[in-house]
Amino acid sequence: MPEELNKKSSPTVLVIEDDVEINELLGEYLALENMRYVQATTGKAGLHQALTQKPDAIILDCMLPDLDGFEIAKQLTARPDTQAIPIVMLTCMTQDADRQKGFASGVFDYMHKPFLPDDLLASVHRALAHRETVKARVPAGTFDLSAGPEAVARAVTLMLGDMFSRATLPENAAVQIREGFEWLQTTATGYRTQYPESAPLRVSYRLTDERGGTVANGSAAHAMEWTLSEERPGLLAEVFFRPLNAPTPSSGFHLGWGAFGFGGSKTSTQANATVVPQPWLQFLAKTGASSFEKDSKTSTVKFSRVLSAASGASVPIVSMDGARYPTRSRDEALASKK
Repeated sequence: MPEELNKKSSPTVLVIEDDVEINELLGEYLALENMRYVQATTGKAGLHQALTQKPDAIILDCMLPDLDGFEIAKQLTARPDTQAIPIVMLTCMTQDADRQKGFASGVFDYMHKPFLPDDLLASVHRALAHRETVKARVPAGTFDLSAGPEAVARAVTLMLGDMFSRATLPENAAVQIREGFEWLQTTATGYRTQYPESAPLRVSYRLTDERGGTVANGSAAHAMEWTLSEERPGLLAEVFFRPLNAPTPSSGFHLGWGAFGFGGSKTSTQANATVVPQPWLQFLAKTGASSFEKDSKTSTVKFSRVLSAASGASVPIVSMDGARYPTRSRDEALASKK
């Protein structure tokens, strides 16, 4: 087989590892699997190789002499041109907090040293298969915010992969969206800690076409639509559907008022109003939302983002509960509803 044809048919794996002996050993393992091997022994060299070579997968060490592996992962998974490259983190950092930090950085898998070659190669094969699956799958999903930091981080990474595979987004979009859902998970976890009987908060999403239908496999998307729901009244009811003249809880999460920006007494003119508290406005801003709706019958909250390069910076019209607000920026429109 000619060399050029072999290069095209064999996946390329970049290994970012400062220990040259381990790096070259990994290269030998990859060669046995008919994979092309690209070497980098510093973080800066790894970033350069990732941006120029565009490998199909990356094996990344955490403790590099110049850059932190977590930061490298964050940078690569935030860039539109490298976001789709799955990263297998291989490290001697074995604490649960380190593992959670890895998945929060957007990595596909997190493996410990010392490692078994078969286990590592199996992870690389899963990463390569996952990349192809994202391109072909129906871009929709559901995840439970009570599932734990690792599971939620994985779900958000898959969601971002769906978005980037079918739309052009600004470079900061992935970071902003990930930060928004990290805040939402922390908030939902805190509420359930205070009220254990409350139902978990569920996130559903789908990419839609211009007619509002879920996009077909491989098709470009017009918007991302998110829906927040819960099986029985809990966090969403507390924040969005409790009448403002209702008594506040005597302790714990005052999600509709003090903790989230209401505060003070409520006048009679506010009695039947429902507003969006300030931290939730910030969450919507991080997602790039250009529309927001509440459904009191189902106690669900729905918001969506138009998927274009400019949508993260400025939205001429923002829709809030069916009313359209002309504005120079999304944040101004959201703030007008406080």
